[in-house]
Amino acid sequence: MKLLPEVSVIMSVYNGEEHLDECLKSICEQTFSDFEFIIVDDASTDNTAEILERWRRTDSRIRLLRNPENKERSISRNRAIMAARAPLIAVMDADDHALPVRLALQTAFLQAHPEVQILGGDMLIYNSGKCLQHPQNNDAIRAALFFDCSIFHPTTMLRKSILTNENKWYNPSLPPTEDYGLWADLLTVSTAVFANIPEPLVRYRFSVEPRPLYVDKQFRNANVVRARILEQLGLPPSTENMRCHLALLFCNAQALGVTPAQCALYGNKLLEANARRPLTSHSALEAEVSRRVAQLFQVDMLQRRSHVPGNH
Repeated sequence: MKLLPEVSVIMSVYNGEEHLDECLKSICEQTFSDFEFIIVDDASTDNTAEILERWRRTDSRIRLLRNPENKERSISRNRAIMAARAPLIAVMDADDHALPVRLALQTAFLQAHPEVQILGGDMLIYNSGKCLQHPQNNDAIRAALFFDCSIFHPTTMLRKSILTNENKWYNPSLPPTEDYGLWADLLTVSTAVFANIPEPLVRYRFSVEPRPLYVDKQFRNANVVRARILEQLGLPPSTENMRCHLALLFCNAQALGVTPAQCALYGNKLLEANARRPLTSHSALEAEVSRRVAQLFQVDMLQRRSHVPGNH
């Protein structure tokens, strides 16, 4: 008789009553059924606790944990991971919707690819026909991580052992970019193989409310992660280096006060640093940097043309 589940779905929720029923239903009705669903209620003050208890009574796979006081979602996720009994961890957010075959697709992929440790997939956007995608293979994902997060966190399934064996966890000081911070920490682990399935796995709900403070915090903490990646490469995250790095990220040199030529030279420094301390393959990083440099020069040319007298 099998005692342990194959997958532990983990979720942190704080005052999530608005979309919680839909989220829970999307997991409990998965075509793949061999899972436990560990939910950490982060001291919610709305009806979240009542909704969770109602679902727990109807589905024995649900395990509820509660923080006595509001923490931070990284702390809650780390707590859920430590409590997980399965070798595979699937991340879920309380306002998203998992497509019915999400767990089936990901478990099948990881069974067929035992070398892969961190697996994501495509993401549909609520109320639109848009499907967001990231690179699929390990080297391309690692190269893209130099600039931004290239795994959609709500689609993530990973092997618990890559976290526990390497002592890598979500960093509570990096919200809301704690996922990017975790992937950056894993860049230095050669056995941390990434992959993305070219299939939509979740419907993701963007906030319709303007959140300038959230966006500012996200940008600042993402820059902390980018600076850490440069340090892992042996490059100082100096003001000039960071400006060039962000210019390549946004494909806009003028906005960052640097020139396309400076950014191209900086791109070469990235390649040389990665050759000394490889975090991805040379060819993958060269492709990523070359694409960004080419776009940057193109944008710069268009910006210059728009400022020529007579061009309107």
